Amino acid sequence: MALDRKSVLRNKHRLVSGTLLIMTVVILLMLAFSEGYVTSIEDIADKLISQVQYTTQLQSLPEEEIPLRFPFAEEPVYQMAFVSTDPHSAEEVAVFEAHDSEEVAAIYQALETHLAQQKEALPEEADLLDRAIIWYFDTYVALCVTDDTEAAKAVFTTYGGSIAPLIEAPAA
Repeated sequence: MALDRKSVLRNKHRLVSGTLLIMTVVILLMLAFSEGYVTSIEDIADKLISQVQYTTQLQSLPEEEIPLRFPFAEEPVYQMAFVSTDPHSAEEVAVFEAHDSEEVAAIYQALETHLAQQKEALPEEADLLDRAIIWYFDTYVALCVTDDTEAAKAVFTTYGGSIAPLIEAPAA
């Protein structure tokens, strides 16, 4: 049975339309996951350490010491912190994954308290601490204390989310 020219053209049109539809879906999925998608707190911390400049060397804070530095009511799901090796520097990076949005607000409040305590302990670093960046997205919260705030903001921008103080803290 021979296909007429009209049938062949109709089949080609269907094939091209189907292919374009599939390609569009794939491109949209790639775009959806390329920005605003956090793979892990390790990924965020790694980018903050490697893409942001610090005037002092940062070292990893042992996990058991993190709650001593950042006293949370409930311990986050995951946490990482890097602090300056210079005891007179306030430079640091801390990244947390919360259980839910209420805990995100609690972590934010704890980080604000931490920054205020750091200002008391290191008054010569007050200007640096005033420029500290607290970022949050979904259940992730991060703190970056550095002079290189533009680079830190650029890292956070790749994930989406917001830079504080846009968060609403829970009512006491």
